[in-house]
Amino acid sequence: MKKELIKSGIQSEIDHRIKNNLNMISSILGLQILNLKNGSSDSTEGILLKSKLRVEALALVHDALDYSKGDVEVDFGKYVYNLNLLVSRTYRKDIPLYIDVVNISLNTNTMLKLGLVLNELLTNSLEYAFPKKDVKFIKISLVEGLYKDSYILNYSEEGGKIVNINKIRNSKTLGIKLINLVLKEMRAEMNIFQKNGLAFQIKFKSI
Repeated sequence: MKKELIKSGIQSEIDHRIKNNLNMISSILGLQILNLKNGSSDSTEGILLKSKLRVEALALVHDALDYSKGDVEVDFGKYVYNLNLLVSRTYRKDIPLYIDVVNISLNTNTMLKLGLVLNELLTNSLEYAFPKKDVKFIKISLVEGLYKDSYILNYSEEGGKIVNINKIRNSKTLGIKLINLVLKEMRAEMNIFQKNGLAFQIKFKSI
C-alpha cells in the first residue's frame, strides 16, 4: 500500500511537471510568433534551431532527475555543464566555460526557468561574443543569498570588450524578452553591468 502511494505521488508529480513544460513551450512559441509578426530578421532555420534548443534545455532538467529515488532536485553545476555541451553541439562551436558552484541543488520548477535563462545567455554569447574573439571564457557562479532559499547567479563573458548596456536592456530580441518574462514570473532581479566584460547578476528565490 505504501509503495502504491509513493508511486501515485511520483506519477502525480510527473504529470504536473509535464503540464508545466507544455505551458512553457506554448508560451515560448507564442513569443516566437509575435516576434515574427513584428518583423524578426531570423531565418526559418535559425528560428527552428532556437526553438528546438529551448525545448531541449527543458528536457535536460528531467534527464537529471531519478524518479526511482524520489529525487525532486537538480544539481545546478551538472545541469549547466550539460547545457553548455548541448548548446555547443547544436551550433558546432565550443564555448569555454568555467563553473563555480559548490554542491547546490534546486527544485525542478526553479531549474526549468533558470535553464531557459541560461540557454538564452549561452546562445547570445555564442552568437555575438565569441565570433569577435574578444571573450576568453564564460564564467557561471551560483551562491546562496542572505535569506532562506535565496540565491545569486552570476554570468559573465570574461575578457570581453565594452558594450552598450542600455542597448541590451532595451533589446527587442526574443531572447531578451524571454529572459525578462521568465525572471518576472520568478520575481527575480537582474542587473547588467561591465566587469572584465559583459556580466549579468540575477537574484532569485527558489520557487
